Order: sequence, then C-alpha cells, then structure tokens
Amino acid sequence: MKITLKDLEKIVYQLNTLMGTATEPYTKVPGGYMPNPGNYHLAEAYGGIKLHKMSDVGTSITDALNTGYTTKKELYRAIQNFIAGIEATK
Repeated sequence: MKITLKDLEKIVYQLNTLMGTATEPYTKVPGGYMPNPGNYHLAEAYGGIKLHKMSDVGTSITDALNTGYTTKKELYRAIQNFIAGIEATK
C-alpha cells in the first residue's frame, strides 16, 4: 500500500485529537501567529518526512519519534505504533 501525504496528515490529525492538542501547529492572532503547545505536525526535508512536536510551552520543536527524516511508509507505521501504545496505556 502506498502511503501519501494525505494519509500522514489524517493519522497526525488522529494523534492530535487523541492527545487533546490543537490540530494545527500555529494559530493566527493579530500581528502574526502563536504556536500551539503540544501539537504534532509533519516536517519535510532532504526527500524525507518526520513527525515534529511543538514543546509544551511552544518555544521549540522536537523530532517526536526520533526517526529523523524517513519514508512516508515508515513514518506512517511509526505513528500507528505510537498511537497503539498511547491507547494501550488508557
């Protein structure tokens, strides 16, 4: 099965919903944008993709799964496993 960017966006939306965080990394406010703490979002570079997480105070971004830039298929599986782990603890 080929994983598309749209597939990844859907599963990241599911992850943000599960975690109770904003589904967009930034919110437009007068004069600019405000980061949404705890938000998970995708980042693309070097021909790969990874999952970023906005810090809880919204001042930095980290590689949420420590995968580095990888393929869409590998990232999709990693996010599926991450979600399964979260659900198993509930």
